[in-house]
Amino acid sequence: MKVLVGDNYSHRIMKWKSGETQGAAIAGQVGQEKTEKDGRGNQFTDPTISVVGDEQSVYVTDRENDCLLKGRKDAMGDLMLVDGNGNESRRNQLNAHINLSFDTDQNLYVSDMANNRIQKFDLAIFKKKSFHYATTQINRHVATFLLLFGTLGNLLNIYVLNEHSFHENPCSIYLSWSSITSSIFIWSGFLTRVLQGYNINWPNQNSIACKTRQLLLNVTWPMGIWCLVGASIDRYLCSHSSARYRLFSTNLIAKRFALAIFIFFCCLFVEVLYCFEGSIPNVPVLCYGQNIPCRLFNDWAALSFDIILPSFFLAVFGALTIRNIRQRSVRPVIDSEVRSNRRSTMRANDRNLTRMLLIQVLFILVLDLPFGIYRPYASLTSNIPKSSYRAAVENLTYSVIVLLICVTHSTSFYLYTLTGSVYRRAFKQIGQRWLNRIRLIHQ
Repeated sequence: MKVLVGDNYSHRIMKWKSGETQGAAIAGQVGQEKTEKDGRGNQFTDPTISVVGDEQSVYVTDRENDCLLKGRKDAMGDLMLVDGNGNESRRNQLNAHINLSFDTDQNLYVSDMANNRIQKFDLAIFKKKSFHYATTQINRHVATFLLLFGTLGNLLNIYVLNEHSFHENPCSIYLSWSSITSSIFIWSGFLTRVLQGYNINWPNQNSIACKTRQLLLNVTWPMGIWCLVGASIDRYLCSHSSARYRLFSTNLIAKRFALAIFIFFCCLFVEVLYCFEGSIPNVPVLCYGQNIPCRLFNDWAALSFDIILPSFFLAVFGALTIRNIRQRSVRPVIDSEVRSNRRSTMRANDRNLTRMLLIQVLFILVLDLPFGIYRPYASLTSNIPKSSYRAAVENLTYSVIVLLICVTHSTSFYLYTLTGSVYRRAFKQIGQRWLNRIRLIHQ
């Protein structure tokens, strides 16, 4: 059992544990004359009463400095609820407050003695501010890092996959197009998240910017994933024991597949030019579907074509590819001595690309699923009245889920580097060429 005591004349908060003969000061010190004004001070002058509230929080009145603070049960000074703004009678001021109390809804009441009133504080507002602060920091810093991190990775990925060693492999075309569309996706989607971190919301408020950005998002997200589906199908075809199947693994088919899915998704999501509008209230982002039918169509289309269907095809063709590889690996090798080095290199590339692809597929399946679950929930509950606290929690949740999607579109280069020896070798060759060029320039 722990007891917290406001030690008025020593200007500190003491904590006493059951059975101990001496307490420990968790905040304040003897002779402290002023409370720090930065909102995180832990010094008091005449702390009158402390009350343990919900979630083991401690609320302390600092009577002489006219402050009300909230802290943890083991440390004080986490949050200044009412700063020392003077001892007058405005809403953000206290004057000789001496008592605290909570009601059943966890509202905090403070007896403001010199002003002859009792002030009520809705603690949910302060929780909302904490969640809003976390959301802002995520958008400002984490989204910025992922945006730059992902752009660099995708550009390097495109450069490496266009190396001569990958030219004859159709899978590299699929992976290159996946990286290109991923770059467009993260810039059209996450630049606005970064701007929101700095309270710049015009891309979500302007109708034309909203519609254009949403069309880019809705087309490039599934394109990036379906290019991986094409790569998975290509891995199945090129690993098949039948030459008839292997004939379909060509660069021409890869280019036609990429063009076909681009046209399909442009036609499927052209409705966003009508459905989406800026400054929509009570939704995760201001740029959103303007009515329930539009929202449900977009949410279920995204869930189907961005997550469920590609996940199904990726899982099926990934399993079939593994089966083909196992069947070919146990087959007796005939005339192995007369195989050309070129054929051996191509097979090594095939194995590496297959491993790279399967790992990325697993990565995408895990990280994209939360978004597919959350978006229908957000649309179905958009017309339900929500408290400010619930809205703040949902906004934070949405920001985290969106960042997970950004991770899937930002890490392909780094996954390929970790899992593909041929890919690493090609990347080293590029680096060596650039170093040689730099040396020649400086000679």
